Amino acid sequence: MDDAMRQAREQIEKLSRQHMPLADLEGSGEAADGLVTARVKPGGKPSEIKIDPRAMRLGSEALSEELMKAVTAAIDDVAHKITETIGGLGSNVDPLELARRHDSSGVVARAMEDFQRQSKDLQSTIDHVMRQLR
Repeated sequence: MDDAMRQAREQIEKLSRQHMPLADLEGSGEAADGLVTARVKPGGKPSEIKIDPRAMRLGSEALSEELMKAVTAAIDDVAHKITETIGGLGSNVDPLELARRHDSSGVVARAMEDFQRQSKDLQSTIDHVMRQLR
């Protein structure tokens, strides 16, 4: 565990020295043939969601599914970018695995709970918007 923590600290120091802040990364995803797009920051917080007016023809359930696909793709993209950024620094540390193994304070679990809550909130917002459009 000490070795893993040392490697993690080294990674953070390398990122700081090379001015590559992870917070500036952003992932993007799309669905419904590009009619629904999403951008997220590390941690899964959406920074932009766009719905082309033509996507409204899909119906509320289908639109909701497509929105979830776009957000999921964006989350996967930002996770890939984080792994590439850290991996490009010459480390063989998998940041997600490291977080899972050493989550004694529950940070990863809370992040997952936050993501699930935000997903539900997003679904509620979509449902509300769709009801207003009817």
